[in-house]
Amino acid sequence: MARTRSLSKKQKERFIRLLCDEETKIQSIGRVGLDKNEGEILVLIRKAKRAIWNDTYGTCQECGSDIAFDRLREVPHAQNCLRCQTKLEQHHYENQMLEFRKSQHEKISKTG
Repeated sequence: MARTRSLSKKQKERFIRLLCDEETKIQSIGRVGLDKNEGEILVLIRKAKRAIWNDTYGTCQECGSDIAFDRLREVPHAQNCLRCQTKLEQHHYENQMLEFRKSQHEKISKTG
C-alpha cells in the first residue's frame, strides 16, 4: 500500500489551485489540438488531484519517498522525486540513443 503524506487543508487547496491553473493553461492552448505530451500532462494533473484527496499526493511512485515541496510547487503533477525522475529520464534517453544507433547502423548496412 502506498505511503500517505498528510497535507493541511490549506496545502491541499494550494496544490489543487496550482493543478487547476496548469490544467486551464494546457486546455486553453490545446483548443487548436492537444499534442501527445499535453494530453499526458492532463492525465497526470487529474491523477494528482485525486491523490491529494486520497492523501497520497507528493509520494514518489518509484521509491515511495516524499517528493520535495519545491518540486511540487514547480511541477505540481510530478509523480516521482527528482532522483527517481532523473533516473527514468536517463534510462529513456539511453534507450533512444540505442535505437538511433541501431537505425543508423541498419542504414549503413543497406547502402554498403
